[in-house]
Amino acid sequence: MTELSLLPPEAPGHQNTDIAAIMQLLSARGNRSANTFEAYKRTAEKFINWAYGEGKSLPELTVNDITCYLSALEEAGLKPASVNYNRTILNQMFQYLVDLGHIQKNIIKLAPIPGLY
Repeated sequence: MTELSLLPPEAPGHQNTDIAAIMQLLSARGNRSANTFEAYKRTAEKFINWAYGEGKSLPELTVNDITCYLSALEEAGLKPASVNYNRTILNQMFQYLVDLGHIQKNIIKLAPIPGLY
């Protein structure tokens, strides 16, 4: 199993359980193609590093946080289709975390679709 490349922890309380939940997701998605697995891993790393940089664990994030993250991806030069691809992966990730009981709701579903906000 691969490791996540994460920033040094200045840890929100849920950091260890966030990482364990993401690793469980990656393990569950491990039977897909190598490219799909790497896309999930890259997206998870980038997102969780961003969340921790904002001082928040996954259960503490809001719809506004997600909107800000998606906007930051666009501002970094990603095209709307690429931002939407990231949103799609995050949506699947958050739904898995809801099903796992790690978070209460999938806030990605409530965030505006890239290119429309």
